[in-house]
Amino acid sequence: SNTNDDSTTSDQESMQEVQTTTSTDMISRHLTSSLKKSISSPRINRLRSENSAVSNIASHWRGAYLRIQWRKQEAVILIQSHWRSALCRILFKREEAVILIQSVARGYIVRRRRKARFYSDNGRVFKYS
Repeated sequence: SNTNDDSTTSDQESMQEVQTTTSTDMISRHLTSSLKKSISSPRINRLRSENSAVSNIASHWRGAYLRIQWRKQEAVILIQSHWRSALCRILFKREEAVILIQSVARGYIVRRRRKARFYSDNGRVFKYS
């Protein structure tokens, strides 16, 4: 008899849940249909159209602005690359000049040493080997 009471209580609870769910669904459907009616008014449609036009204009302006910014960035990159290449050319010329100065200095030192060895020993000439 105790199990019958439990099952009856459980059946009653599930019936209440079904009724609550059903009434909630009915209220939700009613609200949804009344909202749809109020949303589809001519004023709302006009506002939607205006909002769409505003969004469209804003989108085009953003696109134009971004293209301008992109061109500016391209210009900046181009200027930077030209400056870097000019700097590299200057540094390369300096490096060539440094190499030339070093080679002249080394040649001078080698010739002086050779001459010193060639004319050593009290002015007698020795063959350099």
